[in-house]
Amino acid sequence: MNQHYLPLLLIALVICAPLRVWAHGGEIERAGTTAKEAIPPALTGSQDFLKSLAQSGRGLFLDEQWAELDRAIHHLDSAEQIRKNAVAGATEIDADFNRWKAEESLCKVVNAVPNLVVLDYSKGKPAHNPDSPALDDPQNALILFKVITGEGPTRFAVSTVDLVAERYKEHFTVTVEPAGTTYILLHLEQIPAAGCVEQITFARPGDTSASMVHAFTVPPFRQGQLRMEFLDETGKSTPVLLRITAKKSGKVWAPAGAADLRPMINDVTRLDIYGPERGYTVPIPGAFSGHYWVMPKAFEMALPPGEWEARIWHGTEYEPVLDTFSISENTWTKKTYTLKRWVKMADKGWYSGDDHVHSRLMSSEDADQLMAFTRAMDIGVSNILEMGDHMRTYYAQRGFGPDFQVQEDGHFLVPGQEDPRSLLGHNIGLNITGLARDLDRYMLIDWVADEVHKQGGLFGQTHVGENACNVHYGMAMMAPREIYDFYSVLQWRVGTTLYYDFLDLGYKLTASAGSDMPYGGMLGAVRLYAYTGNDAPFTPARWFDAVKKGHTFATNGPMLEFTVDNALPGDEIALDTDRPLTLKARAYGLPGESAPANLEIVQLSKVIQNVKSADTQTPELSVEMTIPAGKGFWIAARANGHNGSQSHTTPIYVTRNGFRHWNPERATGVIEAQMKVLDKIEEEIQASEKMAQGGTMHPADYWNRRIVDQAKAIRERLTTARNIYQSLLSALQEEQKQR
Repeated sequence: MNQHYLPLLLIALVICAPLRVWAHGGEIERAGTTAKEAIPPALTGSQDFLKSLAQSGRGLFLDEQWAELDRAIHHLDSAEQIRKNAVAGATEIDADFNRWKAEESLCKVVNAVPNLVVLDYSKGKPAHNPDSPALDDPQNALILFKVITGEGPTRFAVSTVDLVAERYKEHFTVTVEPAGTTYILLHLEQIPAAGCVEQITFARPGDTSASMVHAFTVPPFRQGQLRMEFLDETGKSTPVLLRITAKKSGKVWAPAGAADLRPMINDVTRLDIYGPERGYTVPIPGAFSGHYWVMPKAFEMALPPGEWEARIWHGTEYEPVLDTFSISENTWTKKTYTLKRWVKMADKGWYSGDDHVHSRLMSSEDADQLMAFTRAMDIGVSNILEMGDHMRTYYAQRGFGPDFQVQEDGHFLVPGQEDPRSLLGHNIGLNITGLARDLDRYMLIDWVADEVHKQGGLFGQTHVGENACNVHYGMAMMAPREIYDFYSVLQWRVGTTLYYDFLDLGYKLTASAGSDMPYGGMLGAVRLYAYTGNDAPFTPARWFDAVKKGHTFATNGPMLEFTVDNALPGDEIALDTDRPLTLKARAYGLPGESAPANLEIVQLSKVIQNVKSADTQTPELSVEMTIPAGKGFWIAARANGHNGSQSHTTPIYVTRNGFRHWNPERATGVIEAQMKVLDKIEEEIQASEKMAQGGTMHPADYWNRRIVDQAKAIRERLTTARNIYQSLLSALQEEQKQR
């Protein structure tokens, strides 16, 4: 990704409808006649405070207070959705209005917390007794402070105190209002079972002395012991994704022994898109989306007594697990989970992969961590990509080619590259034997494609589904050259705008999927299935060959079967005359989760068949129909699961002698649109040249320097693309005479 691309990190919490928009079960409120001037300024820190309270603060409140907190959450969700332009007709005033209402409910509910610790420093020494227990339930692991320093504004803060370290000469410090009220949600980590007394300093901005020091007491408690192990359907130990949550408080606890990918991922990207410790937010469709830890094997750990919840995920082919268990004092709780498959795609000859994973892979330790993640998500081929830009590369690989692939129990790590990443989009090279990279030819995507192909690799365009990172520039210029072997249409949701445009011009486009871990997605949350058959042992080489042939579908839930006269996705049916063709399609998923809500057949961008089911327990939908070959076309299947998951096949191409399998109704408009995109690329080149000629381009601005230095070659490729589009227009005119 480049500096202009930030991924969607939050899953939408509202569902948009033509007249009403719902969030947390309530209609989004509008400002009405409320004037902008009547809405008070935002309270510092209130949004992060409210989110943290909603995630893990349930144990602080009485049941009747949750209705007020839910109102606050609803208003905050509404404000965020309005600001994302997800609410038709809503304005910035509506967003501010909902933010204000959220803060009103938040202030009301925090002052009603039974164990609120009030410290009024405006009157001198606070009356609160520091020896009184500040924590009545170690599962909560939260203390809510109200610190008053005088008359003035209100501030909210969230802070974490890890009680594991010796701290004799320093206190934990939280910044408070110089004169006003500060609410502090204090998360406690690694609480000693023997109890403790800890000190915290409330510091005004610029304070150099610890003038407001408070001690708080955590009473002793007796722990219980938990052991968990995870078995696949054959009874063999397997890695999984795991989340453990305290039922009463909603607080998520980090399990012991989780895989540690921080040196390989977090330390590279340095984006604040992660949760606590080693965990990652995984965009799983439906109720199982959330924060998880990669667990390579069975583990044991101490936990406070009480009711707990475990969520276990092992990829889309397995039933997710939701289990509640109890921890008792001084007692072992031992849990063994045997995972259940609802489908085994390998038995049908389909093997999964993720075309877009970023991580350092420089040692056997790195490989062990990545393989644990790959197996936890049940992915066959994880393509681990070294990522480049106009200056350098990131996520180093120790090598490329078969000697540097990692294999374990039928799962593979295969090094590749995401490079170049430039004005012309982001490109992927899979199954390479060495980096295809030359900064003096960095803008020449066709040169990179040629180098990848010489190595026997596959070259593809990513972010196609999202239409992000200037992908439309690269496609407008290079898709007509047919240099790409695949196009990633699924990262978070299936996106077809660019995909259908170029299919409608008669090009063959293989559908792919990649998570782009760690930029919003997580390894295996979306996947590409490729049909290798099962007449020989599975290998990455067979998988890449299947992708090359286009025998693929992309999914994060429903599975698809799709044939036309027994041809698979990616196949071409060449005909001399019109005749009827037999189409068969089937979408199937896990009841209650990815079971299909609908199955659509798309021909030349138009849905020609759509079967639906309102029953979340109906596991499959199917279509069997006869279609005329006509003058030729592309045709594909797509499905939507009840949990919001999606899938899409690569098309099957029906060609008639003398005709192109394109969409004559759309072709002219698409070509005109692509010509305008080429003009935009020219404008970008001219803007860079103007900076260079005017002396406003910094010598270290390599983004624009590469464009200027290689402008002549880029323009040559623009000319080639324009000529191809002109030839398509001419061919269309000739065809129209025969149609």
